[in-house]
Amino acid sequence: FIPFGLGASYDLYDYPVGFESNYEYPKYDFESDLKVIASFLGVSKSFGKLRMGFSFGPYYSAIMFRNLHLVTVDPSLPVEYAQFPLDQKMEGSGYGFGGVIGAFYPFNDKFALGFSFKGYTKAKLSGNVLLSLYTPKNDYIKNYLKNDGDPLNDSDTLYFKGNKFESKGDVSAYMPLPSNLGFGLKFSPSQKISIFSAFDYTFWSSLKRVPLDLSGNDPVGEELSDDTLIFEWKNTFKFSFGTEYILNNFFTLRAGFYYDMSPVNESTIDPLVPDAGNKFSFNLGSGIFFKKININLNSEYIYSPKKKISGLKDVDGDGEFDNFPGEYLINIFAFGIDISYKF
Repeated sequence: FIPFGLGASYDLYDYPVGFESNYEYPKYDFESDLKVIASFLGVSKSFGKLRMGFSFGPYYSAIMFRNLHLVTVDPSLPVEYAQFPLDQKMEGSGYGFGGVIGAFYPFNDKFALGFSFKGYTKAKLSGNVLLSLYTPKNDYIKNYLKNDGDPLNDSDTLYFKGNKFESKGDVSAYMPLPSNLGFGLKFSPSQKISIFSAFDYTFWSSLKRVPLDLSGNDPVGEELSDDTLIFEWKNTFKFSFGTEYILNNFFTLRAGFYYDMSPVNESTIDPLVPDAGNKFSFNLGSGIFFKKININLNSEYIYSPKKKISGLKDVDGDGEFDNFPGEYLINIFAFGIDISYKF
């Protein structure tokens, strides 16, 4: 049973000066939430020194994206009314299958080598998309459109009463999860000291473009057209190094470091995925053992150097920009505790 989660929330948008509405725009205009829960059943067998294992089972995936679109209305209008904010919230969930194969071979009392491979099928996600168009309140423009003698403009007065127009549609997509290949080496110069190193290669390039099948209407009654989530991510590697010192039968000290490449392309980077760049992590931990109870403590610091993204990019040529320029930086302090009981 393996749970996993990732998400972020940002408050990046406010109405422009002069844009007044009867409705407040949502506090968090950029949000993401990803949950994956896997339940694998495994078997293992020894062939002399070689130990091999395999597990397989279903996984459940749920995803939510929320972002802001600025809808161009009429460039001739005052600048604060030329674009209306459209809040788009998309949610979906579905199931897939995955598996892990691994092997471990101790050459002797000092050296051991490990290998693992994780793979997944695509999950078919289905859900809904909620669209909310926020319009300004301006009596002068409303009355002008109503009295200009053109009956075609009479309906446009609705868009200057400070209203909120909502619609809900259906969405489905096939979402891939990346495969992962890993190797690990253990060296024990003594019975009390162990040194570990590991290399992981993750096939993030499976996340290039995810087509979205949309049905329903937008807030102004137009039929929704299919869309695409643009990732254009790249494969990455992660290098880890750690050591463990067994102080006595009750206490163990641990320390570690890893370098993890970012899969995110600068032409598609945005706040929805909290990954600002290549990451460095430093870890300190300990293990405490009381007969049948094991307590493991871990503290971690993750740092990603500041990355400045300038220039808007339209990767797929659909007229909408796929990146979010700005300065990105990661500083994370985390603490974890694991308690297990042996029967």
